[in-house]
Amino acid sequence: MLETILSVHDVSVRFGGVMAVNHVSFDVRRGEVFTLIGPNGAGKTTMFNLISRIYEPTSGHITFEDTTITDLQPHSIAALGIARTFQNIELFEHATVLQNLLIGHHAHRRAGFWSELFFTPAAQRSELEARLRAEEVIELLDLQHHRNSLVAGLPYGTKPKLLLLDEPSSGLNPEETDSMAWWINDIRSELGITVLMVEHDMSLVSRVSDRVLAMNQGEVLAQGTPVEVQSHPGVIQAYLGTSDDVESLRRAA
Repeated sequence: MLETILSVHDVSVRFGGVMAVNHVSFDVRRGEVFTLIGPNGAGKTTMFNLISRIYEPTSGHITFEDTTITDLQPHSIAALGIARTFQNIELFEHATVLQNLLIGHHAHRRAGFWSELFFTPAAQRSELEARLRAEEVIELLDLQHHRNSLVAGLPYGTKPKLLLLDEPSSGLNPEETDSMAWWINDIRSELGITVLMVEHDMSLVSRVSDRVLAMNQGEVLAQGTPVEVQSHPGVIQAYLGTSDDVESLRRAA
C-alpha cells in the first residue's frame, strides 16, 4: 500500500445557502493519478480551490504529508510542494510578468477611449489601481525577482510533489489528448509527481487514472478504479445522463 500524500477529511464548504461541498473525504496516495469526475456544479473545482486555499472550508480539514494545510495561507501552499494548473491560461510570451498582469487587468478598466487617449484624471486613477493590483499579485506569488522577465524565458517552476490538473484536455483535439495522456503518465512515472486531476474526458480518465472519485451536487457518488466508478449506476445517471454518453462511457471502460 502506497503512503498517503494528501488527505481530505469530512470537508464541507457553504456559500450562503448553497452547500457546494458536503462532507467529502478521500485520500490521494503518493505516486498515483487520482481523478475527480462529475457534472458541472458537482463541486470538483471547488474542491481544488479548497486544497489551493482559495476557499476556506466550513468544516473538516485537509492534510498534505504531515501538515494540516487548512491552517495555512494560500501563498504557503506552493512552498510545500503543491502546484496547480488552471483552465484556459493565455499569456503573452514576449511581454514581461508585470505587463501580462496589467494586460489582464485592462479588460476591467472603466475609463473610456477618450479618457485613455488624453490620460484624464479618471484614466490616471484607473492606471494606478491596475498597478497596485498587479503589485499585490506579484507580492502574493513571490514573483518580485521575475517582474521584468519575459514570460517566454521563465521556467515552469520547481518540481512539485503534488500537481493539481484542472481539466487538462479542455480544448484539445483527439491527437492532442493522446499526447496529454503520455505527458501525464511521464509526470508520474519519470518525475515521480503525484497527480490530482479534474477531467471530463472519460477516455483520458480511463487511460491515466489509478483511482477515480465521482461527485454530484457536492457529495461523493462513488470511488474506486476507473472501471468500478464508470459502471456505477449512480455515476451513469448523474454524470452522463444520455444514451450516447452511456455508450461512450462503456467504450472508455
